[in-house]
Amino acid sequence: MNGDLFGVGLADRMRKDGTLDDAGWEGAIAHSLADLELYRGSNGIARDRYLDAADVSIVQQIPQQVALCVGGLAAVAARREHTTLALRLWGALEAWEHKRGGRLQAFERSRYEEAVATLLPVPASNDPPLTLEDA
Repeated sequence: MNGDLFGVGLADRMRKDGTLDDAGWEGAIAHSLADLELYRGSNGIARDRYLDAADVSIVQQIPQQVALCVGGLAAVAARREHTTLALRLWGALEAWEHKRGGRLQAFERSRYEEAVATLLPVPASNDPPLTLEDA
């Protein structure tokens, strides 16, 4: 069984037998599968998986996991040359980091930052930054 099918199957089995709880595992697994697709260059699948992971993480109230998904979505948008969307999403991530007083860990952040690096720095805007939930 290939890795992504194994991961999806694992999450399904864990959900059915009750081993996935509100500790954030479901969102973390979905996010990891999204990262795998981003690494593979499957931007459409990565986008869908980041959105699924973000939905679960919002329900479970795990803002750091939501932030990782927003970073992933910014990377997907940058790769698809959706510059405005990529910058808005990245701005939401940076605003969240500023509010919490620290950045995501470098190894987590770097995979997304690399994709948006050519778009940085974010141009000044009169629009307030998006919240993670709005992003």
